[in-house]
Amino acid sequence: MTLLIGGIVACCQPGCREVFGSVAHWEEHMTTFHPKERQFFDRKIQEQIDSDRKQCAERGYDFKERQPGGHLIKDLVGAVLAIDNPEEAQRFYRGYVHWLTRQPNLTEPAERIADSNIGWCFGEGMTGERQLMWQEATSAAHPIFGRAVV
Repeated sequence: MTLLIGGIVACCQPGCREVFGSVAHWEEHMTTFHPKERQFFDRKIQEQIDSDRKQCAERGYDFKERQPGGHLIKDLVGAVLAIDNPEEAQRFYRGYVHWLTRQPNLTEPAERIADSNIGWCFGEGMTGERQLMWQEATSAAHPIFGRAVV
């Protein structure tokens, strides 16, 4: 989603030139015409949740259930760290932005939150090469170090 002057919203999907008068109309468009990005994001997060559930069972730890449609920050970090190509990085980013727009009480634009949260993962053991891949594929930046490779 790209917010333009006067509350006009433009679709940010490759090849799509649709423009909307409200975020609600953009949401409907994303769900109807671009559901694969959101599904991809949900699948990558679910893979991390399933992995965590399995590790907890193997080690005899209690597993923390997630709220429906929700995840923990470690699920997000794990999903970001597991992505190793620009196409998947772009799809994940767009799906995450879509997921964020559905959350109540956002204090900043969804893109800014996604950029910062994904950028935070740069400092969580991500290689410099992988950081560059994410930076070239998305607008993600570390919240403190920006787009410098950390």
